[in-house]
Amino acid sequence: MGKKDISASFWKYISEGTIRYMVQISLPRSSQARTELKKRFKKWDASGQGYDTKNDIDILIFSKKYDSAEDWKAFLSKSKITELLTLEEVK
Repeated sequence: MGKKDISASFWKYISEGTIRYMVQISLPRSSQARTELKKRFKKWDASGQGYDTKNDIDILIFSKKYDSAEDWKAFLSKSKITELLTLEEVK
């Protein structure tokens, strides 16, 4: 299991001055990274989940409010989430 087995994207949602980052992770149902990902996102809101039956892929969506882009970047650095997955921004 490696980064190539997991796809992840993020986007920023702004509403009434509040910045919320959304992260969508797609990983094989059998992935051993699931436990580690849930641990690293434990302080986030579980905003959705799904399942791609054709490809046996679980889809997890997490969201969290951040006061600034710098706080978001600090999370990425501190959590070392990029060791598990590569995040691509959705624009």
